[in-house]
Amino acid sequence: MASMDTSRKEILKLQMNFLNAGTVDHMTVAMTSFLKLANQNPDVILSFTTLGVMDKLINIISSCSSSITCNVKTLAYACLGAMCYLEQFITHILKKGILKPLTEHFNSLMETPILASNDEYLKMLEQAAILMNKLYSGSNKQKQKLVDTDMVKFAINIIDQDLSPLYMYTKQAKDYLKQITLSKELFGQLKPMDHKYTNTTIADYIKVENLDTLNLKIDGYTVSLTDTSNEECDVLIKEEMLNKGYVWPSKDGTDIDDTWAMGDVHPSAVLDCGHMFANIGPEVQNKLAEIEARLVTHCSEATKLTRQPDIGEVVCMKSKRTQGVNNFYRAIVISYREGTNTGTKARLLTLDYGARVEVFLDDLYSVPQELHLNVTPCQVSLCKLIDVCPPPVNTAIISHILSALANLVCDNFPIGYNLIENGGVEVISSILSQSIDVNISCMCLFVFHNMACGHKMREKIGQRGVIKCIVDCLEKFKADVMSHDVVIVKALSCLNNMLWESAYNKQQLEECLGVGCLLDLTEAALPVKTRQLLMQVMRTYLGESDIYITKYLTSTEESSGEQSDDETRSRSKTRGRNQSPSRSGTRSKSQGRNCAIDTDRLKEISDGNYMVSTVTSTPSHVTGHAPISSPNLQGSIVGSHTVNTAHDYIKSASSKYFIQGDTVPFCNDSTHEIRPLNSNGEFVEEDILKYCCGFLNSSTDKPGSTYYGISIDRKVEGMVLDHDRRDGLKLGMDRLMTQKFHPTVSFKRYQVLTHPVVLREGHGNLATRQYIKNLYVVEIVVQPSGDLYTIKHKNVSYTRYGKNTEALSKQEVRERVIREEEMKYLGRISLLEAEIDKITVMKNSIANP
Repeated sequence: MASMDTSRKEILKLQMNFLNAGTVDHMTVAMTSFLKLANQNPDVILSFTTLGVMDKLINIISSCSSSITCNVKTLAYACLGAMCYLEQFITHILKKGILKPLTEHFNSLMETPILASNDEYLKMLEQAAILMNKLYSGSNKQKQKLVDTDMVKFAINIIDQDLSPLYMYTKQAKDYLKQITLSKELFGQLKPMDHKYTNTTIADYIKVENLDTLNLKIDGYTVSLTDTSNEECDVLIKEEMLNKGYVWPSKDGTDIDDTWAMGDVHPSAVLDCGHMFANIGPEVQNKLAEIEARLVTHCSEATKLTRQPDIGEVVCMKSKRTQGVNNFYRAIVISYREGTNTGTKARLLTLDYGARVEVFLDDLYSVPQELHLNVTPCQVSLCKLIDVCPPPVNTAIISHILSALANLVCDNFPIGYNLIENGGVEVISSILSQSIDVNISCMCLFVFHNMACGHKMREKIGQRGVIKCIVDCLEKFKADVMSHDVVIVKALSCLNNMLWESAYNKQQLEECLGVGCLLDLTEAALPVKTRQLLMQVMRTYLGESDIYITKYLTSTEESSGEQSDDETRSRSKTRGRNQSPSRSGTRSKSQGRNCAIDTDRLKEISDGNYMVSTVTSTPSHVTGHAPISSPNLQGSIVGSHTVNTAHDYIKSASSKYFIQGDTVPFCNDSTHEIRPLNSNGEFVEEDILKYCCGFLNSSTDKPGSTYYGISIDRKVEGMVLDHDRRDGLKLGMDRLMTQKFHPTVSFKRYQVLTHPVVLREGHGNLATRQYIKNLYVVEIVVQPSGDLYTIKHKNVSYTRYGKNTEALSKQEVRERVIREEEMKYLGRISLLEAEIDKITVMKNSIANP
């Protein structure tokens, strides 16, 4: 072992020499090797610190030398991220001054937006965001240091859609919009747009400070476009772009109503994924033909311009098609560009099509008087696609920074207030409302989930519209619940915290029609655990105490989710989320959420067929980003594990917990059993089987709970269960219940719960409650079914009599089997008897007319 340690140290020293060599290749090989070693054996990180690797990495990141490329700095960030293995290393990295270069890199992005299109720079920022996330997961003392350096405000600015250049339309997206719109006649619904917005957008497009200097007036419209050329289906352009992920839905929420005009739209030039130039209506098409014919006649008779036109002057430009046929267009001069060898070129904007072009001066002609703008205005209009906005060019950066904020506010309410003061709630709400990315949506929900653990905090963020954002998120993703289950689980968990003991937030849920959304979800084919969480949210909203509804849990297994042929045939032929309007202008009203709360449905749910004891929903494990492995040493990033991505386990504000040393209010009775562990602190399999079997065969309809971690004298002691043991316990229970009983126990009949143990001091306030690490009380809940269950390998059945669990005698088993057989046919017998009575009545009526 000693020789292995010596060998490792020698390797590390050799790698350190490579790192100090200063060449890009040497540093790349050294850092890639460091990453590989750190992932294989985290203990070597101690050696990294001893050898001064941390200082060298921070120097690389801080370097302004042109020889230190973005790829090298990316590896340096990844190495530092790998070193955040323990809290002591996080402290060391912060002391070494990592925050300064980290903020400088993100600031350079904010000050130079063009960097957002640089893939290498974005990869570096992604690793920087991962490191930021890990730094933010430290102790409250470390978190406060980050707040003191304005890191919260800094992180908010990076993800702010109104400030950050990370949100932009890509060239790939622009090319796709061209592909599906140009040279096509589209059906459009249009509403005039603000003139100032139109001018600003066009000015940015042609790169002039103010459009008024050109004396150019172009109309603008907000449009909804539909391609009706496909015989099989109409294609909504907005939905097509959303489905491809090229745009995000906008927060504007513009509604189409009867004030919108309709007409044919011919796109002529695409500015970006949200804007295009187009010719609107058949009159414009006729006018374009007249203008083109007049220009051809004029230019065939007129001579070329012999002078350089002024900026803002309207000219006629000649353009050649591939067949060599000359075309002439009206255009306005924007600026000039001096070529190295080719001479001066004029930069023009075509007035009737909106295209930006560059032509030589000898291709310019004068314009006839009748085609000047004061006589014949521009025939092109600016169109803004309805309710779309730019998506992030790198979703991982946004996700990691949101995760960092979730870590930062976790169990730290002062930092949560700091987030509110810096406008973070509004920024994150905006992202959540618009995001169609699963990871980003989940991270937004984690931030609000962690903030909502405090009563005052949840009311404050509720006043900023968070409830509506959560409901909108559920509406957005509920169409495909199986694919988006992870988002729905996070949204429901967050909503549960927001509603807990908050009358104001419950009122907000009603006002934003969220109750209808939850009721709709009860009818969806949700996974069982998601349905359990949904029922818990409903219980929290309804204000029930110590119960949650399980009536609808049975629908998951019975519903296949298949649609009938009639239902399939009746689907709209429109692709996308919305039905496209008809060409005739008849539009069906949108099927929004029902404004009235269906009290009958609520009562039906709250009554239920049966209820079981409320217990905390099974904690949802948050998986970090998987490490990226590399088979070679060419500089690929090997490790990018996030530390504590938000919460390892969700803490619900309504979670059940036990106070260490407290006496529990129940004792062994018909529905409670307190069991000790064996001498090694382990569960006894035969013990679990016996008491689960007893509760399964119990004559009562109430569920029974077996507790571990409570002493015989009813004192809360708890038992140590780390993450792996908790997972192992639940997997072991699944094995016992599905393999050891006859018949097999349905997973709906049992639940394994781990309740945290807290210190007595400050337990009444969530802000001061102190959870004892890895100390839990285990509760196994079993719901009786009326069937007779037998332990297979012992061929014995148990039942619960008061506080005792006893084996059933052969006579008792025989009577239970007979009773069950009778019950199977009882319903059928009743139906047959009713049919006999009906026939008898008919017979008597015939015999005695």
